[in-house]
Amino acid sequence: MPRWTTLPGSRRIRLPLALTAAALTLTAAAVGGDRLVAVWAEHATAAAFQEATGATDTPSVHIGGFPVTRQLLAGHLDRVTVHAGEIPAAGDRPVPLTRLDLRMTDVRAESDPKTARAATVDGTALLSYADLSRALGVRVGADRAPGRVDVRTDLPLLGKVSASATLAVAGPTSIAFHEVHLDAHLPAAADAALVQALEQPITLRDLPAGMKVTRVRVDSAGVRGALTGRDVTFTPREQAGQAV
Repeated sequence: MPRWTTLPGSRRIRLPLALTAAALTLTAAAVGGDRLVAVWAEHATAAAFQEATGATDTPSVHIGGFPVTRQLLAGHLDRVTVHAGEIPAAGDRPVPLTRLDLRMTDVRAESDPKTARAATVDGTALLSYADLSRALGVRVGADRAPGRVDVRTDLPLLGKVSASATLAVAGPTSIAFHEVHLDAHLPAAADAALVQALEQPITLRDLPAGMKVTRVRVDSAGVRGALTGRDVTFTPREQAGQAV
């Protein structure tokens, strides 16, 4: 008699356990499958972003939200984070973006399969002192005074000359030197050489259309520009160049 009372009870216990194990197995399979889809989507997004910006190395991309499969079927990605380095620039005084970090929301493909649009984009662009120095033809580095940069160059007969300056937003995609303090003992020729190097704004070329610089700060690594944008378009470089 005890055997018959125990056996039905054990069956009643095993059924929920079996259902739970099956649910966990299906969930794990779904999560694993969705992760594979996410990896594929991240790789494709990285390749498209590299083509759009000309980044030297393949960017790092992370797609947020779950499940990613459902987002792709709906035709948009909820959240995308991109970290890219060494984005070249062209034109006068080309200053490459040493690093570009972006957080995007509601990323959708356009009718052109090579073009994408993001509802909002926020991020940071880093211009290293080395890249700034090569582009401007003068040595730019961190100044002892917080929030300022030190600018130096060598002039024939005069030797080393220097100045100190801050940087500020000069336009939607440009920054400029401000509050320039020249060495009080510099002759007029040296003053003119430094002013000429610093007077023109620096344009952050190859930013996606719709993005703008909102503020600038300096630190030991270089100059950082805070970026923001609404309805931002990512287009391959050659197409962007044809549209200009």
